[in-house]
Amino acid sequence: MAEVTPMKALTDGERIAWLQGRVAALEGEVTHLKAENERLLDALQGRKLIERAKGVLMVRRKWTEQTAYRNLQRASMERRVPMVELARLVLDGRDTL
Repeated sequence: MAEVTPMKALTDGERIAWLQGRVAALEGEVTHLKAENERLLDALQGRKLIERAKGVLMVRRKWTEQTAYRNLQRASMERRVPMVELARLVLDGRDTL
């Protein structure tokens, strides 16, 4: 954490410079948090797609939830395709595993 400087000991110009530095630091943190939020939302959307594809496979193949997940996972590794992409194919009906 940054060291807190007593504001009374600073001139007006120093106060302005200090505040501008803090604003810049906070803007950087906001930018970082927005990027992290976007990454987490993308991950959540991917998980939702995988869950939906799992449900489709459970109905089509009469598989348990674990079996559907394992088959998605195995096919993803064997084909060298991210699970979320394979899930999209399953949901679009272009891949039934």
